[in-house]
Amino acid sequence: MKTVCCRPDPYTENRNLYENSSFTALPGGIRPGGISLTEHLVELCGFNKGDFIADIGCGYGLTAEHLRRKYNFETAGVDLSEFLLKAGTDRVPDLRLIKGKGESLPFRNYSFNGVIAECSLSVMDDPAPVLNEIFRILKPGGKFAMSDVCLRRPEFAESIRKLPLKGCLAGAFIYDELVSILADTGFNLLVHEEHSNLWKEFVANLILNNDYICDIILCGCSVPGKSSIMMPEIVKARPGYFSIVAEKR
Repeated sequence: MKTVCCRPDPYTENRNLYENSSFTALPGGIRPGGISLTEHLVELCGFNKGDFIADIGCGYGLTAEHLRRKYNFETAGVDLSEFLLKAGTDRVPDLRLIKGKGESLPFRNYSFNGVIAECSLSVMDDPAPVLNEIFRILKPGGKFAMSDVCLRRPEFAESIRKLPLKGCLAGAFIYDELVSILADTGFNLLVHEEHSNLWKEFVANLILNNDYICDIILCGCSVPGKSSIMMPEIVKARPGYFSIVAEKR
C-alpha cells in the first residue's frame, strides 16, 4: 500500500495535530508504551490511595481517568486544547480537566503528591519554566514522573533544531541537559530508564495503521512534502524514548 506523507488534510489544517481522530482513536494514547508505561511509572513513584496526581498535557484525559479508576487517586489534567478537554469530559463528565499552560499551572502551591507528564514537555517551548511550575505545585517529597522523546546522538541535536518540525521531535531532549535543569529546579533524580524499544514499536504501529505517516512520526512537520529531506537528518540523531522519576527536595 502506498503511503502519502504530509498531504493536506482539511481536518488537521484547522486543528492541533493531536486533535486528529487518528490520534484520539489510539487505545493507549498518543505516546509510546501507552497505559502500561504509565502504570510502571506510578509503581516506581509509590503513590498511595487518595493521593492527588496532576497530568500535564492530559489531552482527553485517558491517564487521569485510568489513575482515578484503578488506583483511587484524586486526579486533575491540564491541557491547552479545548477540543480535547471537551472530548474528555463528554466521555467522562466528572473528570477534572482544566485548560491551562504548563508555564502557569492553575493550581495552588503544594497541591499534589505527584505530577505526570507523558510525551508532553517536548512539545512546549521551554521545559525549564514548566518544571518550575511542577516543582511549585508539588508537596515536599512529591514525585515527578515523565516519559518523552530523546536524541541518543546529541551531536546531531543542532541539525534537528534547524529542521522545520513541530511537536515532540522538535523538542526532543538531550538527557544530560534535562538532568541539569531538574537539579537546578530542586529535584533529586531517582530513576532513569531507557525505553527506545517502545518508541520503535510505537512508530512501527503507526506506519502499519495510519495514512498520515509523516505527520504522525514527525509530530506535525510544518513543511508538507519535505519528509524525504528531513528524515535522513532525524535518523542520524537516533530518536529514542526514556522515562524518569524525580523527587522534590
